[in-house]
Amino acid sequence: MLKSLLLTSLLIMLSACGDNTESTHSEQLDEPVQLTLLEQYRNQAVHVLDIINIKNDANKLQKESAKLVTLSQSLLKELTVEVPQCTHYLVSLNAAAADMTSLPVEKIASDYLRGKKLPSFEQPICYHIKELLVHGAMVQAIAHKGLNNSVEYKTAELDMIEAIAHFEQVEAELAD
Repeated sequence: MLKSLLLTSLLIMLSACGDNTESTHSEQLDEPVQLTLLEQYRNQAVHVLDIINIKNDANKLQKESAKLVTLSQSLLKELTVEVPQCTHYLVSLNAAAADMTSLPVEKIASDYLRGKKLPSFEQPICYHIKELLVHGAMVQAIAHKGLNNSVEYKTAELDMIEAIAHFEQVEAELAD
């Protein structure tokens, strides 16, 4: 009798343990994966490039490139902490971001792509970080103007390819 009772108790405890681990495992699978800002930027940049490559309409491109610019601004704030030698430069760039997105392509290129309206910097990573925002803003401005021909699609495509290349530089430098 005692053996039966002990065996039954043991089986109940083992089955309870098995149920507990199963529900814990199930809960872990249901949790959403949290992406870093860098991962979010990379994903959105590739998404914008895909939109360009399938020659989606200008409104869709403008909306998605605006999301990329917003991500860039958040990334700039985060990177001012991680790359303190760029703080002054990145704070100035972030302050200009709101105005930049309403400018025509030519003005963004002359003032921000070439850096005429930004302070100087000493570290190359500062330049690469700047390019993440500026090329996104360029694509947004191109889309705002309208995608009327293959040259405009190609220009937007090249801007996104360049943004992704600068992103890879930032990632590599942060990994060091």
